[in-house]
Formats: sequence, C-alpha cells, structure tokens
Amino acid sequence: MTVELGGAARAIASMARRDATALASDGRSIGYRVTQAVGQEKSVLVYMNGTAGKAALFDGMADQLAQRGITSYSITSRTHLDAAGRILPDAGYGIHADDLDRVVTLALREHPDTPAAVAGTSLGAVIAMHYNATRNVHGLPVVALAPVALDRFLPFADKAKLVASLGSERAGNALVATPMSVGRTMTTNPASEYVTHAGEMANTKVPARIFRDVLRMNVDTLRHAKDATGELHVVLGGSDQVSVNAVSRLVAKHAAPAGLRTPVTTLSGAPHELSQEWNDPRVVDALASVALGASRPR
Repeated sequence: MTVELGGAARAIASMARRDATALASDGRSIGYRVTQAVGQEKSVLVYMNGTAGKAALFDGMADQLAQRGITSYSITSRTHLDAAGRILPDAGYGIHADDLDRVVTLALREHPDTPAAVAGTSLGAVIAMHYNATRNVHGLPVVALAPVALDRFLPFADKAKLVASLGSERAGNALVATPMSVGRTMTTNPASEYVTHAGEMANTKVPARIFRDVLRMNVDTLRHAKDATGELHVVLGGSDQVSVNAVSRLVAKHAAPAGLRTPVTTLSGAPHELSQEWNDPRVVDALASVALGASRPR
C-alpha cells in the first residue's frame, strides 16, 4: 500500500539532523543536535535546554522552525550528573554560559554569512541571559522563554539545601526535586516527552547546585547588564506552575540596557516549558520572528 504524504509531512519526514559534541572548558563534552532548515536557510538559532534537558527534546520545535528556513543547534544542558547518575566535579556557575558560547562559536563558524540568534527555556533562558551580559561578543539577539528567577516548586527542605549550597560543597551535591518530580505541569502538548515519558521524568532529581547556579547567574546578569549586547526578548507562560512570573519580569527589566529590551510578553494559558509548545503558533512565532529578524553576526 502506498501512503501519500502532504507537503509538510514529507518535509518533516525527511528532516536532516545530526548529533555532535564540542569540548567544554572543563574538558567534558557538550552534546548538541543540529536540525537543518528546509529549503533556503534564512537564519540559525542556537538553543539551550532547561534542567535535565537533552538536545533531542527540542526536536518538535526544531521541526517547526526548519519549515520557516531556520537551522537550529539544540544543546544538552548540564545537570551536574553523568549518564550513570554520579555527581560530577563542580565547574562553577559560569560553565553554563561558556558551554553556550562554545556552541554559538561553532554554529557561526559553520554558517558565517547567516543571521543568527540565541534562545533558551527555564534554566536555558537564564543561561541565555547570562551569556548576553557576559559573552555575547557578536551582539546576537536573545529570546528567554520563562526564565526562572524565583521558583514555586521546590519543597522547603530542598530550598534549605539550595541556601546551604551557597557555602557548602556537600550541600551542593545533595539531590533535590525538579518540577517533574513534584508533578508540576510542564507542557500541555500531548506529543511532548514530558507527557509521553511522564513516569520516567517523575524520578528526575538533580544536585542542589544547579539551582544555586541559577541564582548566581541571575545576580551576575544584573551586575553586568550594562555590558549586554544583544536585543533581549522575554516570553512568559501565563499558567506557569514552576516560576514566579512577577520576579522573572522584574529581573528581565534590569537584565540589559533599556535600548536593548523589548516589552515582556506573557502568553495567556501557556505553561512553563514553552519550547515544548510547538503546537502553539504564538511560541513558534516568538522564536521565529527574532531569528528571522536577526542580522548577520558582527
């Protein structure tokens, strides 16, 4: 039997992807996945995933962006754990923006004449904003989807571990909850791994120092906000069960010079993990409009 596919289905079925690694400053590997634009390439988007986010988690959104001529580089975020669940040496909070910077450098080297942008969700959004304030020598525009400034999911005992991790390596190595392990809604998209692998993700815990890093990155971003070079676009989910939007909005207001900040957008009814909302044209448009409106890197 022959099955005829529509144009969009044929394009997605033939989507070109490749997985690769880059060398991090601490000698570890940075995993990333490239999804090639369909047809004429118009822009490149380098994307940082959130807590425990693997590069492949961005595939659904990457497919939508590819249809619009955008090649994406999706980066596996650090969890401070290896594949076997063992705690890794602490490389400091600056390692996250450094990982992003290294993949940005690779992407620009591979696409030297193509406009480019940077994005991230949750932890990834915090990293993207920190990158903008400390390492964005190319002046790339940045889209921060649901950056976390103050959480609304950590149990009190885990919050205590987070505070202790500021001065204690032992406390920083203690495992704490994630939004998935306490049952917070991450996405409303039934095709997302957060739904299809909900049982598996419910067991996800991470060292407290990942949230310590979030706090330190946010503080450092505010300290160096005057040095930010890329236009900053912040998008929040109106039904976010993970982050306190009022605090995220306040940090965003001071994360870059006034001339580089666009008004914060809040998407009514949208959840926290906006990268998984590829079925919501508002989110796809938020990423695509910035990537397609970017200039060639300096």
